[in-house]
Amino acid sequence: MMRTMWLSFADPDTGKNRGVAIVDVTDEEIASAKVWLIATHPNHQPGAEVIKAAITKAWDTGCNPGGEVASSEISPDVEAPRNRLMQRDELLALNLI
Repeated sequence: MMRTMWLSFADPDTGKNRGVAIVDVTDEEIASAKVWLIATHPNHQPGAEVIKAAITKAWDTGCNPGGEVASSEISPDVEAPRNRLMQRDELLALNLI
């Protein structure tokens, strides 16, 4: 099963938006993230493994610019580019915001 996550990145000092990335994460990636969380953050919140997997995927694919991250699960049917950082103009053009 694949889960699709919307990640919005912001500069932690200014709050300025750094962009949005949409990534698909697999059950295997989520399971791996859960193992890491159990080892490093044993009191993590339920579902944190999905967010961790998505942030890791964004980092591995080069679309994570760093900073604070807000996340939301979206439909996998959303027609939008995956694994790349998008700015407001592109999101508007794709009718995503």
